[in-house]
Amino acid sequence: MIIHIVKQNDTIFSIAKMYNKTIEQIAKDNGLDIAKTLVIGQSIVITEDKPKLRAIASNGYMYTNIKKDILDSFLPYLTFGSVFSYTFDKNANIKSIDDEEVLKNIKASFTKPIMVISSIGEEDGFDTNLSGIILNDIALQDKLIENILFIMRSKGYFGLDIDFEYVATENKDKYIKFLEKITKTLNNNGYPVNVSLAPKLSKNQKGLLYEAHDYEAIGEIANSILLMTYEWGYTYSKPMPTSPIDKVRLVLDYATSEIKSEKIFLGVPNYGYRWTEGEKMAKSIGNEEAIDIARENNATIEFDEKTQTPYFSYIKDGKKNIVHFEDARSIYSKFMLISEYNLAGFSYWNIMRKFTQANTVLSQLFDVYQIKS
Repeated sequence: MIIHIVKQNDTIFSIAKMYNKTIEQIAKDNGLDIAKTLVIGQSIVITEDKPKLRAIASNGYMYTNIKKDILDSFLPYLTFGSVFSYTFDKNANIKSIDDEEVLKNIKASFTKPIMVISSIGEEDGFDTNLSGIILNDIALQDKLIENILFIMRSKGYFGLDIDFEYVATENKDKYIKFLEKITKTLNNNGYPVNVSLAPKLSKNQKGLLYEAHDYEAIGEIANSILLMTYEWGYTYSKPMPTSPIDKVRLVLDYATSEIKSEKIFLGVPNYGYRWTEGEKMAKSIGNEEAIDIARENNATIEFDEKTQTPYFSYIKDGKKNIVHFEDARSIYSKFMLISEYNLAGFSYWNIMRKFTQANTVLSQLFDVYQIKS
């Protein structure tokens, strides 16, 4: 695989000729519209027929309203598809979601559907009090597990993903006990359990997001672990990469000292942000959308070697805009960590927007396990 960086006067035609490829193949591999001009600094993947590094597992999170064409563009590259998200109330009743259509489309492929249960409360944010109520009541835990099993059986889910964030520090041990109970019960019924963990750098890292996520203990219990290695740059942050590789490495260095590497899925973002001068919130954008924004504003895409991420800036209506996103180079760097650290694989958060290059880079580096039974 070659990653070509667009220079002045490059066109899809000249690049195709340079690498003895058809323009149709380059457009297909990179999600390009042949009618649109390229952007200086844009990355273009040139595929090669070379041996893969190895086989890995992959996962993509999605909401129930995902467009079918977008879902279909990812399914051939996914071992699992995680439907986000079932939630529960203070009485351990699970709130239904309209997942019938997305489940039908996932099941039509070799990708296996994963049920996600999260501690998101009424205000659409992770609720520390709600998780505390469940973790401090054995009867409610048993009811919640029973309700989860009913949904998994009736809807044909393959496994469960547990995403409890901002768990109170005083409930740390109770969270571990809950995970032991639910994992044992689901495993006994033939269901694997994944647990999502905040990106910690050390065992005793302070902060509500981190303190109840005991890597060593949870890593022993769960069948697999997702490291949420993204959101350094986020809606309310200063402009910066969402998933800088230097920070991701620090998380992996710690995580692999506490958890078996072959249990770990690396979190990979499929989005970026645009920060506009004078506005309090950054706007979430797709990675292919970022290229369109750069083109429309005559911006040149730069690449930061330390963080292994692309970015650009431009002035519009007198205001400076800064965009950080992912491209073939940044995705390649992240995927290579899977091989370097001997991880199980990776998980996209999320697959609601197309990112053709990522799947092309993936298919050049790895075979993807798909469970065909």
